[in-house]
Amino acid sequence: MAAIAAGKPVYCKKPLAVSLQQASAMQLAAKAAGVVTRVGYNYQHNPIIGLARDLIRNGELGETISFQGEFSEDFMADPNSPWSWRCEAEHAGGALADLGSHLLAMARYLVGDVEAVCAATQTVHRQRPATAGSPEQRSIAVDDQAHALLRFANGARGTFSSSWLKHGYKNHLSFEISGTRGTLAFDQERLNELRLCRAGQDGFQRLLAGPNLPGYAAFSPAPGHQLGYNELKTLQVHALIMALAGQGQDGTDFEEAWEVERLAAAIRLAAREQRWVNIREV
Repeated sequence: MAAIAAGKPVYCKKPLAVSLQQASAMQLAAKAAGVVTRVGYNYQHNPIIGLARDLIRNGELGETISFQGEFSEDFMADPNSPWSWRCEAEHAGGALADLGSHLLAMARYLVGDVEAVCAATQTVHRQRPATAGSPEQRSIAVDDQAHALLRFANGARGTFSSSWLKHGYKNHLSFEISGTRGTLAFDQERLNELRLCRAGQDGFQRLLAGPNLPGYAAFSPAPGHQLGYNELKTLQVHALIMALAGQGQDGTDFEEAWEVERLAAAIRLAAREQRWVNIREV
């Protein structure tokens, strides 16, 4: 906030804040100051995700009717994994904030606004060792997993799930988007490819990222040679630099990051009150 008040651009890690109220204050201050802001939703900078967005916007799938998304990892699956700052509600937000925020941002990026949600969250391991190997236990106040139904403004329906307890998964940010003319599928553990099925096909076609996609050629001259996680971070910072130079609008700014926080807050409210929540309520 001090940087914004001084007229400086601000580049934040995701999620934007630890509460919707804090995120709102940041977003409003940045808008009033007119400064460039960006938030680290790096997965959207994957060239193959840009292709997915183009295919959807160009009508390759027809009218979008469903989104099925999951972001799961297993780094907290062991109940003996020690307590950390991620387990504090005051400084973090559980699997929903840590992993799920990426998936919510991706859903908005590819499908559009969500107008209503219903949800359930769960804390599976309610205590963890204070430090590695310690007999002292500390209570856990954040979610280990979250599940939600989504109703998009364009009429599409969706499912959302996020867990940091799911054995076997290391970076399972995945989605399937279906339309009246086809289905598109992606998994971050195979981040250089999409699977596309057009109506009438018996199965999926594999689309490989290559130098024809914006950003890819800066790292690799040929399809199938593949980009990695760090290249996505570099492309994210490139988008920031271009925005600072007044030559681009790519990347998630505070306004869009606030929308993601608003959606996460609606999911928490829906889970707490066990009902459908319209985003306008939040």
